[in-house]
Amino acid sequence: MRATVARLRAAGKTVFLFYPVPEAGHIVPETLAREVLHGRDPEKFAISARGIFFERQAFVMGLFDSLPDGPDLVRFKPHEMLISGGHLRLMENDEVFYQDDDHLSMRGAHELRPLFDKVFNHFDAAAKMDGKD
Repeated sequence: MRATVARLRAAGKTVFLFYPVPEAGHIVPETLAREVLHGRDPEKFAISARGIFFERQAFVMGLFDSLPDGPDLVRFKPHEMLISGGHLRLMENDEVFYQDDDHLSMRGAHELRPLFDKVFNHFDAAAKMDGKD
């Protein structure tokens, strides 16, 4: 992967690097429904990100982090938006972020929308430089 990224960058390409999306390790809607059935607040259900995400993804994240920064390398880190205080964010305002144990729901995907501004801003800037705006 390092060699491929280096070749792309040497060829004048911008590389967009998308880090792993945290997995919940639980079928989130069912788990949160079970919390409600037991009289507990589902928004207080917490899943530690340490083992389920950071330990599991250590190799990939280490590899990605080892790539040198530059204007031709854009990093997307969804975990920075889906982990808070060391725990996965599973829901907000009664809307669940995962549709199962590792796939985001539409609401969860919407949480990542600001990450994609980097892509669109990059292409908008490139189009303006080329006179294609």
